[in-house]
Amino acid sequence: LALGAQVAVDYSHAGWADEVRQATQGRGVDVLLESGGGPLLAQGLRALAPFGRAVVFGAASGQAARLDAATLDHFFYAPAPNQSLTAFNIGGWFMARPQAAGAALGELIGAVASGAIQPPAIHTLPLAQAAQAHRQMEARETSGKLVLKPWQ
Repeated sequence: LALGAQVAVDYSHAGWADEVRQATQGRGVDVLLESGGGPLLAQGLRALAPFGRAVVFGAASGQAARLDAATLDHFFYAPAPNQSLTAFNIGGWFMARPQAAGAALGELIGAVASGAIQPPAIHTLPLAQAAQAHRQMEARETSGKLVLKPWQ
């Protein structure tokens, strides 16, 4: 919310897709950006609005996002949702469209440099505290980036 979101939903809570639907008066979201992997994709699709698009671009959990066609049953019984599912790979984008990707990256860097976009904090710990860093991440006690510095 501090970064400008109107609503925040914690995807680690059971029923988060229902919270999204409730926050959007039952409509759902137009775009779902899914980078968690594992079961989150199937859950997220329940939060998608008619004509919405889900974009898979990672698996931070270490589990690939898998989708059983049977989980799509609700699409067939709902009134014409016309939703789409796609994947995005930033490396592939740079390889296939280097000029467009470079221009977008330049625009993003400019927005960060000007202060228009303020990225989350970067926390640093000495490499000797790597175990502590992992415990903090697993306990979801961190946000932004956590960097281990071998020279500290």
